[in-house]
Amino acid sequence: MQVRNLRLVAAAAGAVVAILIAAPAQAKPVPVHRGDTLSGIVARECGSRDWSQAARDNARTNPNPNLIYAGQTLQINCTPARSAPAPVQAASGWFAPVHACIVSGFGWRASTNSFHNGVDLAAGYGVAIHAAAAGTVSVGYQAGGAGNYTMIVHGGGLATVYMHQSSFAVRSGHVGAGQVIGYVGSTGNSTGPHVHVEVHTHGLWSGRVNPVPFFAARGVRLGC
Repeated sequence: MQVRNLRLVAAAAGAVVAILIAAPAQAKPVPVHRGDTLSGIVARECGSRDWSQAARDNARTNPNPNLIYAGQTLQINCTPARSAPAPVQAASGWFAPVHACIVSGFGWRASTNSFHNGVDLAAGYGVAIHAAAAGTVSVGYQAGGAGNYTMIVHGGGLATVYMHQSSFAVRSGHVGAGQVIGYVGSTGNSTGPHVHVEVHTHGLWSGRVNPVPFFAARGVRLGC
């Protein structure tokens, strides 16, 4: 605990006691150098992968934390940020990718006259994304759409996809159910931090179904 000052006060019996008054944690100015990323700066300054607090602290000057520039000075507070609770494994063995509210559901979007093939879960920047079930991972990037995305093939034609990530925790190989595969971001065609989750039932990019009832049938609630 950081101590701002020490006051001496008289107790009722005349004794003198010390009261420690904790000061709020202080951010420190950190210059941005060529090639820096916000996650890299936080890792260098704080030894942490969670850059959500830094994104919030600098939102006034950097509304999109994926865009920082050499010559800027950012305010970095290394106090651990409160993170989302880890998902709990259902009896079926499945997990929710994150604990967060649904901000856009599956189906037609009247505002854009387009079909939304998954659900958007509005978790904060840097929150860990968990594999819904065990499977084989591959990753990709789509500038005008999914941004950084992870695909997990679970077998039997079943696959799940997790889009708009800030960074990957796993790029290939086998993952277990509930393992951290990446971190929430806003890459690609995205207006704010969230993870877009899709379920494909006939192989990758085929047989998309509504994730909410699909997960519910496995004892997992998506949303808040």
